[in-house]
Amino acid sequence: MPVTKFSTPEKYSYLNGFDSFHESESIKGALPIGANSPQKPPYGLYAEKLSGTAFTAPRHENRQTWLYRILPSASHSTYKRFTDPSSPILKAKLNYEPQQLRWDPFDIDEKVDWVRGLKLVSGAGDPTVKSGLGIYVFAAGRDMDTNTAMYSSDGEMLIVVQHGVLDIQTELGRLLVRPNEIAIIPRGVRYRITLPEGPVRGYILELYQGQFQLPELGPIGSNCLANPRDFQIPVADFDEDTKIYPYKYDLGRFSVIGSISFDHPDPSIFTVLTGPSDHPGTAIADFVIFPPRWLVQEDTFRPPWYHRNTMSEFMGLICGQYDAKTGGGFQPAGASLHNIMSAHGPDADSYERASNAELKPVKVGEGSMAFMFESSLMWGLRTGGWRLPLYGMSRTVSSDPSALPQAVQERGSLRTLEKGKSQFIGSSSGIYFVNTVRRAFINANTRLSSRLLDITHPTPEECIVADGEDEQQRTNESSADASSSSFCYGPGIPAGLGRPPQPEVAKHLFMTYFQTWHRFFPFLHGPTILKTMEDLYSSFDQHGAASELITPRVPMTLSKVIILQCIFNLAGLHGSSQLPAASEIQKPTDVLSYLPGLAVKGDLVSIQALFAAGLLLVARMSLRAAAVVSGLLSRAVFLAGLHRCPCRYAKLTADDCDIRKRLFWCIYVFDRYLSQALGHPLGIQDSDIDVCPLDGPELHHPQLYPTVPSSHNDINSPFSGLSANSPSSQSRDIPISSRQSETGSGRATSEDNSSQKHHRHSSLSFQVQYSRLLGRTLELFHKSLHIRSIDSGSILSLQTDINALWNALPSSLQEFDPSSHDTDGNQGQVFNESAHFILLHSQLLLLIHRPRLSLEPSTPEFQSAIQICISEAREIIKIISKQHNAGHALFWPGYLSVTWMAGIVLAFACQLRLYSAEKGKREIAMCLEALLYMSERWKLAKNCHAVLSDLADAFQEMEHTAMRPPFDILDSTSNSVHPPSIQDHVVGDPGSPTVNSQSGPRKRARLHSELRTRSNQNNDGSGQPSNQFPTNIVNAPADGPLNYSFLDSFNATGPAIEDYPYSIDDPGRPSNWESGMPDLLAGITWESLLGGINQNDPTWDNAFF
Repeated sequence: MPVTKFSTPEKYSYLNGFDSFHESESIKGALPIGANSPQKPPYGLYAEKLSGTAFTAPRHENRQTWLYRILPSASHSTYKRFTDPSSPILKAKLNYEPQQLRWDPFDIDEKVDWVRGLKLVSGAGDPTVKSGLGIYVFAAGRDMDTNTAMYSSDGEMLIVVQHGVLDIQTELGRLLVRPNEIAIIPRGVRYRITLPEGPVRGYILELYQGQFQLPELGPIGSNCLANPRDFQIPVADFDEDTKIYPYKYDLGRFSVIGSISFDHPDPSIFTVLTGPSDHPGTAIADFVIFPPRWLVQEDTFRPPWYHRNTMSEFMGLICGQYDAKTGGGFQPAGASLHNIMSAHGPDADSYERASNAELKPVKVGEGSMAFMFESSLMWGLRTGGWRLPLYGMSRTVSSDPSALPQAVQERGSLRTLEKGKSQFIGSSSGIYFVNTVRRAFINANTRLSSRLLDITHPTPEECIVADGEDEQQRTNESSADASSSSFCYGPGIPAGLGRPPQPEVAKHLFMTYFQTWHRFFPFLHGPTILKTMEDLYSSFDQHGAASELITPRVPMTLSKVIILQCIFNLAGLHGSSQLPAASEIQKPTDVLSYLPGLAVKGDLVSIQALFAAGLLLVARMSLRAAAVVSGLLSRAVFLAGLHRCPCRYAKLTADDCDIRKRLFWCIYVFDRYLSQALGHPLGIQDSDIDVCPLDGPELHHPQLYPTVPSSHNDINSPFSGLSANSPSSQSRDIPISSRQSETGSGRATSEDNSSQKHHRHSSLSFQVQYSRLLGRTLELFHKSLHIRSIDSGSILSLQTDINALWNALPSSLQEFDPSSHDTDGNQGQVFNESAHFILLHSQLLLLIHRPRLSLEPSTPEFQSAIQICISEAREIIKIISKQHNAGHALFWPGYLSVTWMAGIVLAFACQLRLYSAEKGKREIAMCLEALLYMSERWKLAKNCHAVLSDLADAFQEMEHTAMRPPFDILDSTSNSVHPPSIQDHVVGDPGSPTVNSQSGPRKRARLHSELRTRSNQNNDGSGQPSNQFPTNIVNAPADGPLNYSFLDSFNATGPAIEDYPYSIDDPGRPSNWESGMPDLLAGITWESLLGGINQNDPTWDNAFF
């Protein structure tokens, strides 16, 4: 039985042995007796000799096979020339590099077969004189044609499968080769390859000189390493008498030899096969593996050491993680090359971990298999036909002389988990920068490495995406059990989506949603969703028994239910909104399983339901699940044509165009946020869009628009799914005036209405413009390394556009002063627009300059970037702290990552002594305080707090154990980007608890207790502690009851909402929650709405209002 547990079962039989004589026959009696080439072989077969060595080679070296064939191989058809991407190595085509090189995993091309999927990477020598070797990768997705065979006259091929399964039909029999197996095809043997389980990829070492042999064992004795009996030779599909044959070997059968004392044996003890040279002990090629094994040495550095070797080393990874390269850069299907005498060894994290590890018996490499092609020859790189390698830790592929002097190459992180799972976090998330900072702290003081590498502390990856987030069930901490809903959505609606809350609770949640989330993501049409709420609660039959659930008389569609439940759950995230446990969507999987069916429907209501679910997942920081929904949304957008401007199509009314544009741009902003947060490619490319902006100009001939009035009850209206013809809506005519702006006279809207719509959706319009720039930033700095090209001109153009947008913003969105707003008990619901856009601007500047912080600190590029990043980090912390102290709702998840990143930047600058330690400690303490506050909403914030606390503690310890030189860098208060003094950047008196209580070391174990106490220690700016975070904040006047009709809080005799006098660029415009309301009741006067919605009307008994 093989040692490796293969997922694909073996289907062929084999002979066993190595370098031994074998004979087999597919038909009994087919082999001749006593002669190799009789006059008439049995069954009329043709005798044919295949020679692997010269006729006169010494007998112990002679390799030959006699085949008995139905047709001789000379009867093949005429050869046809084709352009071979793996053309033979010629000296003029190779480039010799002393650099340490690394390749990311190579892609699979599913359109090519084996022959066309071979790519030469490196090699030495010349196959025309049978000298040297070649290294290839293969990636294919198609079977070779039935009548096509291949052979190599260059040399003997050693094939390493990394992905997929090869079914190799040779003229000597069949081999099934799976990952963790190798196959050797001798020179001249013909074969055909099919792919029984789809696309494949892997590595090939072709030996031009001689054949592969088993290495000598020497003092080891006669056993271990690769045993001859474990090599498997195919059984003939015809007849053969052979000593030259293909064979395969299961790497899991390799018997590892290692040290049981102190110090290391050389890695040559892991050699499986060798191609010896004429010089004893020196190989043309060795095939070496690093399988799972026990390490038991004492008082030694256990991973491979740093060295310079007279042998060239090409390494690949079949699966798992190589124990000497744990930093994430060396990935399965990737590769590295260290040429002769090129210095190399384990990465920094592996070194620090091994240097401080407890030396006890430990098994390494579990679930992993790394290998090495080693040679005494110097290898050159193929200069064409294959991707460029990655030079060291960073390299630019741009040939532009104006490119950056040093490469800016942030990379992502791939983690392999149990049960075949893997998690990728891309570089735009900041993961590379955070690891760079951690390495800087470790290198500065190795005694701190045990703390920073403590496996009980969260990793940087766990600060971006927490493990198990998609499986976590939310716990309802509300004690309001009496609020548990007795309503349900009726049959056919999955119970996992929850029940509708009681009407009074629903009113409050509904208003909270429109006061907050709708202001920035107006993907819903206010009057339509309001009508849906009315239909839901007015149709409930409440005359059942007390123990029975109350069901609506009119069935609700799944799309409507998802939208309503997501609205309730989004509003329920706010501290004042007590969402009953029965109404909660407990786990992401409770809603994810119902979404794929909606994605293919193509109606707007289904797409709105998809977006509502995605927004809820983001708000809960379930980013992986949200990314799945984002993928569904991007496909749904294209299927429904939302990526094309609706004004191009005559059948769409003005209302249709408006809601389609709003929905599309909300999805666009959503896509850009997730792409940056997770480091994923953009789901929607700008080149695929021609939707005109919400704020104009409209480029698609407005004079051609029809003037046919629309109706919400028209079956062709995109709103029909959310405004179904319920009995209540058919039985009465609600008198509503001035509805033209949203539901009235088609496209012929007035100039005033257009202006009002522009003001109403300015927040979304500005977010779209920032999202465009965010997408450009990701495309410039975080595309695939193989095509990434970063030049100073592109960076300058991007910076110019960012500054132009910032300068174009209204003054009211550039200045944040919480003291100018009311701070009553409702303040916890306030979401300040100016603070939001200031943070977006600072985040973009961080994203542009942060990649240069991975360069050498001595470079001018680094020095310039670090000062800009310090300024933006201080601005971020200042704005977040002001909102924190003012009690504003920090409910957008992007605030968590940008706050954490700002703290990391300042910690890095302080560690490098490029920023004042005193100011840095104070501002990092403010950052930690904000993270504590956010951890009440997101568990992920606890991980961010712990990682930043570790860096702060390490910096504090470094301060105590080493004398700092005088701070000689210009004070950042004189920075031209942010000229205000430090008092403008630090909230509160330096002696206030906000600052002092956080200035010392902070341990992760204190986090939960601090969560309960810190919220009472904030400062209101007067120097006295105050309670800035009310535990019961409602969306109504402080003296108002919760159970009134939600319209009673408005002045029924006031002006129409549509006549709201303020615009977004009006300095006098209020910034409280009311600015989110116009779309909810667009064009409806309070008189008409209250007249139509009358609680005293008997037809409204038991209804929503």
